[in-house]
Amino acid sequence: MTVILIGFMAAGKSTVAKAFDQGKFIDLDKKIEKEIGMTIAQFFQEYSEDKFRQIEREVFKTAVQSGYAVIATGGGIVKLAENRNCLKELENVVYLKADFETLYGRILSDKENSRPLALRSKEEVEKLFTQRAAFYEDVADIVIETQGKSPEEVVKEIQELK
Repeated sequence: MTVILIGFMAAGKSTVAKAFDQGKFIDLDKKIEKEIGMTIAQFFQEYSEDKFRQIEREVFKTAVQSGYAVIATGGGIVKLAENRNCLKELENVVYLKADFETLYGRILSDKENSRPLALRSKEEVEKLFTQRAAFYEDVADIVIETQGKSPEEVVKEIQELK
């Protein structure tokens, strides 16, 4: 059974996916970057967020059908109604939740991942967080508060709840 991790930027989706299943997980953002041959930030700049969301939708559909044990989605997976409807139909959709200040601190300190939407002002990023939070809550089967927990503790909690 597939576990699908959702949540805002820097919620720990990729990190938890790696801790959850060393072999059969997919990080959608990394997969997309490989397919498009550039970073998501470059793609946003060169094309658009809308074009990216179309590609994300297709990669997500393929990943769901491919039988991965864990799928780490991008923070914006809930932007499209199509994706939200798909997530509602699936089981084991896990919202990795943290407060905005925690996430924003992680975003600022993360030098490894490019997050084009995080380049906006703090107020704009917080507005995006607020808009998406309702979508995450709506489609999730399980909500895990991640603050102060190691990836392994989050994995254990998911396993106990699913």
